Amino acid sequence: MPREARKLSESGFYHVVYRGINHQNIFEEEQDFEYMLEILNKLKQEIKFEVHAYCLMTNHVHILLKENQPGDISTIIKRLLIKYVMKFNRKYQRSGALIGSRYKSKAVEVDEYFIPLIVYIHQNPR
Repeated sequence: MPREARKLSESGFYHVVYRGINHQNIFEEEQDFEYMLEILNKLKQEIKFEVHAYCLMTNHVHILLKENQPGDISTIIKRLLIKYVMKFNRKYQRSGALIGSRYKSKAVEVDEYFIPLIVYIHQNPR
Protein backbone atom coordinates (compact mmCIF):
# COMPACT_ATOMS: atom_id res chain seq x y z
CA MET A 1 0.00 0.00 0.00
CA PRO A 2 1.47 3.41 -0.96
CA ARG A 3 2.27 6.00 1.67
CA GLU A 4 -0.12 8.86 2.21
CA ALA A 5 1.12 12.04 0.53
CA ARG A 6 2.27 14.83 2.81
CA LYS A 7 -0.20 17.65 3.26
CA LEU A 8 1.27 20.88 1.92
CA SER A 9 1.09 23.93 4.14
CA GLU A 10 -0.45 27.08 2.70
CA SER A 11 1.58 29.15 5.17
CA GLY A 12 4.83 27.22 4.59
CA PHE A 13 5.06 26.24 8.28
CA TYR A 14 5.67 22.62 9.31
CA HIS A 15 6.11 20.83 12.61
CA VAL A 16 8.73 18.17 11.87
CA VAL A 17 9.47 15.23 14.17
CA TYR A 18 11.93 12.40 13.67
CA ARG A 19 13.08 9.68 16.05
CA GLY A 20 15.90 7.23 16.42
CA ILE A 21 15.21 3.75 15.10
CA ASN A 22 13.44 1.77 17.85
CA HIS A 23 13.59 4.98 19.93
CA GLN A 24 17.37 4.61 20.24
CA ASN A 25 19.55 7.66 20.82
CA ILE A 26 20.46 9.81 17.85
CA PHE A 27 22.68 12.01 20.02
CA GLU A 28 25.32 10.45 22.28
CA GLU A 29 27.46 13.46 23.21
CA GLU A 30 27.12 17.24 23.35
CA GLN A 31 29.12 17.46 20.10
CA ASP A 32 26.39 15.50 18.31
CA PHE A 33 23.75 18.08 19.26
CA GLU A 34 26.09 20.87 18.14
CA TYR A 35 26.75 19.17 14.81
CA MET A 36 23.01 18.84 14.09
CA LEU A 37 22.57 22.58 14.74
CA GLU A 38 25.60 23.39 12.60
CA ILE A 39 24.12 21.48 9.66
CA LEU A 40 20.75 23.17 10.19
CA ASN A 41 22.37 26.63 10.14
CA LYS A 42 24.34 25.86 6.96
CA LEU A 43 21.21 24.57 5.24
CA LYS A 44 19.34 27.75 6.20
CA GLN A 45 21.89 29.71 4.18
CA GLU A 46 21.76 27.35 1.19
CA ILE A 47 18.03 26.69 0.92
CA LYS A 48 16.59 29.78 2.64
CA PHE A 49 14.13 28.69 5.29
CA GLU A 50 13.34 29.84 8.82
CA VAL A 51 13.49 27.90 12.08
CA HIS A 52 10.96 29.22 14.61
CA ALA A 53 11.38 26.61 17.35
CA TYR A 54 13.31 23.41 17.92
CA CYS A 55 14.07 20.88 20.61
CA LEU A 56 16.80 18.27 20.28
CA MET A 57 16.48 15.35 22.68
CA THR A 58 18.62 12.26 22.90
CA ASN A 59 16.25 10.09 20.86
CA HIS A 60 14.10 12.52 18.87
CA VAL A 61 13.84 16.03 17.46
CA HIS A 62 11.08 18.61 17.01
CA ILE A 63 11.51 21.51 14.56
CA LEU A 64 9.01 24.20 13.59
CA LEU A 65 10.18 25.60 10.28
CA LYS A 66 8.91 27.79 7.49
CA GLU A 67 9.92 26.94 3.95
CA ASN A 68 10.34 29.69 1.34
CA GLN A 69 9.38 27.58 -1.66
CA PRO A 70 6.58 24.99 -1.60
CA GLY A 71 8.02 21.51 -1.31
CA ASP A 72 11.39 22.61 0.13
CA ILE A 73 10.65 20.71 3.34
CA SER A 74 11.56 17.39 1.71
CA THR A 75 14.92 18.72 0.51
CA ILE A 76 15.65 20.37 3.86
CA ILE A 77 15.00 17.29 5.99
CA LYS A 78 16.58 14.86 3.52
CA ARG A 79 19.83 16.84 3.39
CA LEU A 80 19.86 17.44 7.15
CA LEU A 81 19.43 13.78 7.99
CA ILE A 82 21.79 12.40 5.34
CA LYS A 83 24.62 14.67 6.48
CA TYR A 84 24.00 14.00 10.15
CA VAL A 85 23.62 10.21 9.88
CA MET A 86 26.74 9.86 7.72
CA LYS A 87 28.84 11.72 10.30
CA PHE A 88 27.22 9.90 13.25
CA ASN A 89 27.84 6.49 11.67
CA ARG A 90 31.45 7.36 10.86
CA LYS A 91 32.08 8.76 14.36
CA TYR A 92 30.61 5.75 16.17
CA GLN A 93 31.87 3.17 13.65
CA ARG A 94 28.43 1.92 12.79
CA SER A 95 26.39 1.49 9.62
CA GLY A 96 22.77 1.42 8.61
CA ALA A 97 19.72 3.40 9.60
CA LEU A 98 19.74 5.77 12.55
CA ILE A 99 16.36 7.43 12.03
CA GLY A 100 13.30 5.25 12.43
CA SER A 101 10.82 5.26 9.55
CA ARG A 102 9.81 8.38 7.69
CA TYR A 103 10.02 11.73 9.43
CA LYS A 104 6.68 13.19 10.43
CA SER A 105 5.65 16.63 9.23
CA LYS A 106 2.42 18.39 10.04
CA ALA A 107 1.37 21.41 8.03
CA VAL A 108 0.80 24.30 10.42
CA GLU A 109 -1.31 27.30 9.58
CA VAL A 110 -0.74 30.47 11.59
CA ASP A 111 -3.77 30.42 13.86
CA GLU A 112 -4.62 29.66 17.48
CA TYR A 113 -2.47 26.48 17.28
CA PHE A 114 0.75 28.30 16.38
CA ILE A 115 1.79 29.77 19.77
CA PRO A 116 0.79 26.65 21.77
CA LEU A 117 2.89 24.58 19.35
CA ILE A 118 5.96 26.74 20.01
CA VAL A 119 5.37 26.37 23.76
CA TYR A 120 4.94 22.60 23.36
CA ILE A 121 8.21 22.27 21.43
CA HIS A 122 10.16 24.33 23.96
CA GLN A 123 8.68 22.45 26.92
CA ASN A 124 9.12 19.02 25.33
CA PRO A 125 12.19 17.99 27.39
CA ARG A 126 10.13 17.74 30.58
